Amino acid sequence: MKRGFKSIIAALAVMIGVQAYGQQLPISGLYYQNKFLLNPAAAGEQDMFTAFLNHRRQWVGIEGAPVTNILSVHSPIGNGNQAIGGTLSTDRTHILQRTTGTVAYSQRFNFNKDGNHYLALGAGVGFIDNRINVSDIVAQDVSEIILGAGDINGTTFNVDAGLKYKLKGLDLGVSVPQVLETKVAYNDYETDRYFELKRHLVGYLGYNFDIKDGTWMIEPSALFRYLPGGAQQIDGNLYINWKDIVWIGGTYRTDVGIIPALGFRVADQFSVSYAYELSNTEIAAQSNGTHEVMVGFRFGGANNKKFEEELEELRENQDKLWLKTDSLENNVDSLDTRMDSNEEGDGQRQDEIDENERRIQELENQIKELRENQSQPSLDTNQIKDMLMRLIKKTGADGKVVYEETELEAGYYVVIESFRELKRAERAIELWKEKDVDAIIVYNGKRKWHYVYSLRYDALQPALDEMKKVRASGLQDKAWVHIYRGE
Repeated sequence: MKRGFKSIIAALAVMIGVQAYGQQLPISGLYYQNKFLLNPAAAGEQDMFTAFLNHRRQWVGIEGAPVTNILSVHSPIGNGNQAIGGTLSTDRTHILQRTTGTVAYSQRFNFNKDGNHYLALGAGVGFIDNRINVSDIVAQDVSEIILGAGDINGTTFNVDAGLKYKLKGLDLGVSVPQVLETKVAYNDYETDRYFELKRHLVGYLGYNFDIKDGTWMIEPSALFRYLPGGAQQIDGNLYINWKDIVWIGGTYRTDVGIIPALGFRVADQFSVSYAYELSNTEIAAQSNGTHEVMVGFRFGGANNKKFEEELEELRENQDKLWLKTDSLENNVDSLDTRMDSNEEGDGQRQDEIDENERRIQELENQIKELRENQSQPSLDTNQIKDMLMRLIKKTGADGKVVYEETELEAGYYVVIESFRELKRAERAIELWKEKDVDAIIVYNGKRKWHYVYSLRYDALQPALDEMKKVRASGLQDKAWVHIYRGE
């Protein structure tokens, strides 16, 4: 009887080993929205907190067919160049069950200020537990000793690694799950059988074609899996996305068949996706197909997008207002010059002088009204994504005054005024110095504006105190604090 027990357990161990050797990783047809399922380096790729729950039922209608559940969560941390995440998954095929848990970290290395060209490295550590649910066995002879043996399981340590390269619409990723190829030794029976993890290779290549300023996006992609024993599997994907609200497409997977899929977003934060696998295998032909549902949640993405749109509109209006202000100030300067010239001349008519003074007063009132309408919110450079440079005045070898551009240091600044022309910013610097306010000139190369900033502060409260001081001066009651984070 003991030898019979051992033989059955050994056979089960071989079964789980054979099953896992061919497919040790959870399979999904909905990784289009969550590539963190494929690669730990993709943690935080959506620049927001995201969570997804996947439920996949393979070969519906066949008793004991595989069922997979995956919970994944990931989010950027710190300055946004680091991210953490985690997954918890279960795979069950009849009496064989596999549970995995992983905690992942990724580090992003940016190649530009826009954040759309970077290399990310990621790694995940966790556990894998393989279990044989002996208690679920249905046998004709209930006196078999195996039925009273209890469930059998083994747990081992696991490490995953990956990298991801992003260049605008190009998305390239390579991951190596189960790097260490650790072994699971089963408990509760005497046998030299064990389950060995096999190192896999997963590669992803895709490109997002942005059409009509993000209204429509078309993304063809391919996924390559190199399985233990030299087996290979390739996915060809094509998705069409409308404003990240509705997406439809599908996958052709070698040795499986066509997997159509669709998804939509609900109330900005929630998304639902569904895929149906039209498998061409003999087993699948006896079933009602394979179904997969994924529910997603994101925090901050839609709000950030809406904020950026509103911010861009605000800035465009701001530019128009400042252009009009500059034009009015130029008119004031012109009238001042004409008045000075007229006052020095003989025989200047007094009514013309009075008319010029009236026009100057009218223009100054318009300028004041424009400035009052130019309210600006506190901004974060991570949202603006503009190149800001500090202009430092220096005297060249020829004695001429020149400005040297240096990258603005991260910190807290009070934004006092902004001008299209550099000379006006220089004049403002002198004016504020008379008010005991030390200021610098910051240049926005993208928008071609010159900003008058306070000196840098290491904390928010001193910057707020300076902002109150500037507002109390009576010259600028719309000063605001810019939290500049650099990268």
